Amino acid sequence: MSAGKHVIGRLTAAALLLAVLLAGCREASAAVQKEEQAPVAVQKEEQPSVQMVEQEHIKQEVQSISSGNYAYECLNETEQELYDLILNGILTFQEKIELPVVEVEDIERAYHGINCDYGGLFWVNGYTYTIYTQGEAVIGLEFAPSYTMDSEQKQQYQAQIDQVVDEWLQGISIHDSDYDKAKYVFDNLIQRVDYRTDAPENQNILSVFLYGETVCQGYACATQYLMRHLGIPCIVVTGTARNEAHAWNIVLLDGQYYHMDTTWGNSRYLNQDQQENKYIDYNFMCMTDQELERTHKLDMEIDMPACTSMENNYFVHEGCYFDSWVPEEIGQLIYQSREEGRESVMIKCSDDTLYQQMVEYFIKDQHIVDYCPELMQIYYMENPEFCELTINFHQQ
Repeated sequence: MSAGKHVIGRLTAAALLLAVLLAGCREASAAVQKEEQAPVAVQKEEQPSVQMVEQEHIKQEVQSISSGNYAYECLNETEQELYDLILNGILTFQEKIELPVVEVEDIERAYHGINCDYGGLFWVNGYTYTIYTQGEAVIGLEFAPSYTMDSEQKQQYQAQIDQVVDEWLQGISIHDSDYDKAKYVFDNLIQRVDYRTDAPENQNILSVFLYGETVCQGYACATQYLMRHLGIPCIVVTGTARNEAHAWNIVLLDGQYYHMDTTWGNSRYLNQDQQENKYIDYNFMCMTDQELERTHKLDMEIDMPACTSMENNYFVHEGCYFDSWVPEEIGQLIYQSREEGRESVMIKCSDDTLYQQMVEYFIKDQHIVDYCPELMQIYYMENPEFCELTINFHQQ
C-alpha cells in the first residue's frame, strides 16, 4: 500500500521527476473461537469461597494499574470488571480465566480496551472462550488467552526488551517537554526500525526491539510502549488507511490529543541514482482529525478523543507552518535551514491555494535561487495532499 503520492524533483534548468516508494501496512487480528459445553454438574455455594475472596483481591489490585488508562475509563462497570480479570490473567499466565456471565460483546470490548491501553503484551495473541450452558441458560464463561510462549520465555524476552529500551531512551528525559518526548520516540523508531511485511513477530514489540523490522501493528505497540515509559498517555488505535487495515496511535501532549502514525512517518523515495532513501515524514506526527481523515479512517469499538489542536504539530512547533502568503519569511526559513547545515527543510501551508502559490513561486519560477544562489542543484519533494514542500540541500 502506498502512503501517498509525492512529486520529487531536482531544480536545475528544468525539474526532473522521480518515483516515490513509501511504506505500506497490514494488520493481522486474532480470530475468536467459540465453544459451548454443558457441565456434568453444577454446585451452588451459599458462602463465598476462599477462591472467590482471592479473586476479588486480585481484581482490586489489577484495577489499581488500569485506572486512568483511556480505554479502561471509557468502559462501563461490567466491562471494567472483565478488563481487570482478563488483564490479571494475562499478566499471571492463567490458562483459563473464570468470568461472570455477561454478553459476548462485553468481553470483546474489554479485550479491545486492553489492546488499546497495553501495547507491550507480546506473549499473547488473541483468545478463545467457552460458554457453559444448562439447557438454554448460560451458567458460566471461561476465557482462555492464546499464549505464544511460556512464562520463563516471556521473562527472558522481557529482559532483552528492557535492555534495548533503556539504551534507546538514553537521549531523552522524563523531565523533557511532551513535544520533545513525542518527537524523540517518533524519530528513533523510524531511524532504527524498517518496515517489512515478513518481519518475525511483526504483530508485537518483539519485532521492533529485538529484530528491528515490523509492520504497522508493531510500530503502534512500540510507540505506545515507549511513550508510557516517558510518562506520555498513548493509545493503540486501529482502522484503515487508503482502505487497508492499519494501526497507529493517539497521544496526549500538554493536555491535547493528537494522532501519530509512526508507520507512515517512515517513508521512502528514490534518489537520482534510483536508490531508496529513508526520510522522516512529519506530516504524520501530531495530526488533527481533519488531517488524518485525508488518508485514514478510525474503526474502533471505543469512542476516541477529538484531536483538534495544532499546538504540538511539528510544523507549527518548528516554525515551518504558514497560513498567509509571506514569501520573504518562507525564503528566509529556507536560507537559515541551509546556513545551519540542515539536510532539508519541510514547509507546510494551511490550504491548497497557499501551497500552490508557494510551489509556483519558489520551484516553478525558481525564486528559491534568490535565497540559495550558491547551490547548483536543489532537490525538492512535493506533497500536495498535505500541502507540504520538502527542500533537500544534500540529495545523494
